[in-house]
Amino acid sequence: ALLTETPWVQEAQSESEQRARIAELFQLKRLAAEQAAALVKLSARQQSDGSYSWFPDGQPDRYMTQYVLETLARMRQLGVIADEQRTTVGQIERRAVDFLDGRLADDYRRLFANVRDSVDLRKRYQPTALQVHYLYARAMADAPATGEAAGPLNYFRDRAFASWTDYGLYEQALIAIAAHAEQNPVATTILESLRERALHSDEMGIYWKYEAGYRWNNLPIETHTRLLEAFRLVDPRPEELDEMRLWLLSNKRTNRWETTKATAAAVYALLNTGDQYTVEQSAKPLEASWPGAFGKVLGNRVTALQGDAEAGTGEFTVRIAGEDVTRDLASVKLRNRGNDLVWGGVFWQYTEVASEVKESNNGPLTLERQLFKRTGDQLSPLADGEVLTPGDRITVRLTVRSDREMDYVHVKDRRAATFEPVESLSGYRYDGGLGYYFAPGDLATNFFIDHLPKGTYTLEYDLFTTYAGFFSNGLGRVECLYAPEFGGNSGGGRVLVR
Repeated sequence: ALLTETPWVQEAQSESEQRARIAELFQLKRLAAEQAAALVKLSARQQSDGSYSWFPDGQPDRYMTQYVLETLARMRQLGVIADEQRTTVGQIERRAVDFLDGRLADDYRRLFANVRDSVDLRKRYQPTALQVHYLYARAMADAPATGEAAGPLNYFRDRAFASWTDYGLYEQALIAIAAHAEQNPVATTILESLRERALHSDEMGIYWKYEAGYRWNNLPIETHTRLLEAFRLVDPRPEELDEMRLWLLSNKRTNRWETTKATAAAVYALLNTGDQYTVEQSAKPLEASWPGAFGKVLGNRVTALQGDAEAGTGEFTVRIAGEDVTRDLASVKLRNRGNDLVWGGVFWQYTEVASEVKESNNGPLTLERQLFKRTGDQLSPLADGEVLTPGDRITVRLTVRSDREMDYVHVKDRRAATFEPVESLSGYRYDGGLGYYFAPGDLATNFFIDHLPKGTYTLEYDLFTTYAGFFSNGLGRVECLYAPEFGGNSGGGRVLVR
């Protein structure tokens, strides 16, 4: 039972090993070798017509070709292309642009084939999302159109600029960047509209209501990074850029960035926008102070520990013995003089009889538990002091509330020793708009939620009372594994069975 309740030791060891491996990413010689090898693969994968496919020997894919084009442009902006690689990169870009120009010209010819009233079509046509992405990739590559490509390019560009209000956030950001490259005033108009629609939060920063979807232009992280890029290029305001970067980091605290593509876009946005955040030992340390003489000692310990903070994350921990804990320590003053974002927590850890533990739900993620006595299909709330008999069926209702989207949420509901679960088999379930893995155990029932949308959700399961006695009811706990500070627990209480 003890091993079942303490599985985190092995996970902590695994996490330490993962962090140690991060150091490999900072070996410059290894990075240079991997970059050179990747460029060789990329050059070999380009097909004879200049296109790229998703997988080797596949059909030419316009989006993949445009994505390669924009990625190489970003690498050039970051200044990470070595001198000996410039020729290869230039060849890849020129061949890709020629392929894409040819496909856009085909779109143009098909659009006006067998059309009598081309004047009307020229006024009402709205370019597709793929064509808008082409305009963006071409603007990033900074390759002027010549010859037959100039006419179609100018047409689709003008139509995208004229119909920008009909697109979603992702395409609007791309159009703003393309318009800025052409010094078109519509770029400023789009940005003003985005400012009016932006949402502001002291904790989350600046963000928008992102449209749900599964296509490449409906992904929240990549949409946010494109919006951030548009603001940076068209009308950069440091306070806005910092607030938008804050949303990215706050999102990472509770969510897994779904794809390597989204992760690369987010990292690029964080590194290429505004002042860089630092976690170096040379950065100005965080200042912490508490009242009283002992508080000054703690403040000095905080300053000293930051000199030996964990590399890469800047993490450090201050522990205080129980006999030194007083009411004065409940008040802490923090001052951040550096240019880095800091997250932290102050908590008091102690042991208490389970039945005396009170509900704690004052954060963004909360859990409420209710017990009901089931008679047939009827549920009646279990009143305080109500006496149960062996064989009674009890329904446990857990209400989970979250004020934001979270990934990998664990709900653990411990139960009194007299209770045994009705269902003993684990399995994945979908109920009430929420998908989760249900896992009853010897001591507790677990719910593993891959993705918890913002809102209120109800989880239910049934128990049987087995034998008489006076039992301490277990505690319920909800926790986001990506941000353990986001969590809450339900109270304990007692159960009497006769």
